[in-house]
Amino acid sequence: RKVSLDAKQLIANLLSVRPHKRLSATEALNHPWLKELPASTDPVRDSPDTPDTLDTLDTLDTLDTCPMRKYLARRRWRKAVMAVRAIGRMRRLSSSSNSSGDMVQRLQMILDNLDGL
Repeated sequence: RKVSLDAKQLIANLLSVRPHKRLSATEALNHPWLKELPASTDPVRDSPDTPDTLDTLDTLDTLDTCPMRKYLARRRWRKAVMAVRAIGRMRRLSSSSNSSGDMVQRLQMILDNLDGL
């Protein structure tokens, strides 16, 4: 299927990593691509395969956020553990050697290992 340029721009603006460049909900609703759609057309409700009961539509609107919250908590935990490990490595490096050249090489080795993670 072909996707219009306006639709691609809307999605790109909604998925922007920088919050100041990301569209707000109001801006997204006022986007030209959404304004093109006829107001009476609802693809989900007008589909011949859609049952007449509103219960099924209500279940489509709800989203289980529990797996995402668990994932984010695990990710925060891993970052904290890695930070503690890095601090420990730096502490060992600073106490074990006093030569600046040796310390620079060891820090570079730690940074290279962190990039691999």
